[in-house]
Amino acid sequence: MHPCKRRKSTCIILKFEVPTPSQPYTADSLRKGT
Repeated sequence: MHPCKRRKSTCIILKFEVPTPSQPYTADSLRKGT
């Protein structure tokens, strides 16, 4: 699974590191996590 599911901090980092592939996951995780 995606790190986003576990750590929100990692999700934010991945958002900057990975442009498109992780974007849908990060955006969704940020909405639910935050």
